[in-house]
Amino acid sequence: QLASQAEIAKLRKELREEKMELQRSQAERQEHRAELRDRDLTIAESERRIKALEKAVESQLDKVDDLEEELRRANTEIFDLEGKLSGMEDVLAESSAIETTKLEKEKHFDAKRQERMERRLAERERELEERERKLREERDSIIRSDNPEREIEQLEQDNRMLLKALNREKAEAAD
Repeated sequence: QLASQAEIAKLRKELREEKMELQRSQAERQEHRAELRDRDLTIAESERRIKALEKAVESQLDKVDDLEEELRRANTEIFDLEGKLSGMEDVLAESSAIETTKLEKEKHFDAKRQERMERRLAERERELEERERKLREERDSIIRSDNPEREIEQLEQDNRMLLKALNREKAEAAD
């Protein structure tokens, strides 16, 4: 019996050691499970953050795409406006050239007109001088003539016609 009791005590001791080992093992298992749960929670939180970041990145990429499209449209509009501006500048330059040509032609025409008017005025002045000379001669002949009243009337009529002609010439020169 002693051997059997010693064996029982030995078996009990082994059983206690195995129980303690089992408890230690279970405690380690629970610790591992707790660590795994913590890791799972950390992983789940990280995945949630990653998904949120992915959504934020997608949103930012969409905004970048929208901005790139808006920039393309703005560049196209700028190029169109530059083309229109270039066309307007060409039209303006052409218009300016036409206006310059027109002004030069007008100046040339005005110069020719002025020249013609000056020649006509000089001609009229010569005619006037000739008429004055004739009037002096007629006056002298009236002084020497037998019928001075008729000659005076004729001279007055000639003077009126001469004044009318002079006034017409002045009016034409003013235009």
